[in-house]
Amino acid sequence: MSETKKRKLHTPEYKAKVALEALRSSKTINQIGQEFDVHPVQVGLWKKAIQEHAKTLFEGKRGLALALVFSAAFTWVRQYMVVSSAKTVT
Repeated sequence: MSETKKRKLHTPEYKAKVALEALRSSKTINQIGQEFDVHPVQVGLWKKAIQEHAKTLFEGKRGLALALVFSAAFTWVRQYMVVSSAKTVT
């Protein structure tokens, strides 16, 4: 019998990191998928989800809470990218 692969469970933080990289990077979706070991279709879906829900960042009180979450995620990703790029330079 062939062995079945277990599905990978990604945290919301990881999904946000990948999607934000897809939004701001000049890399292709395929390159980002390879870099983060995620199928390119999944990268595209996560990117689309952020784009579709971005408008809720500015809607009422609920939007404010969501804005804080996205802001924290973006800050975390930005810090991660700075640390990662510093490691590759040295």
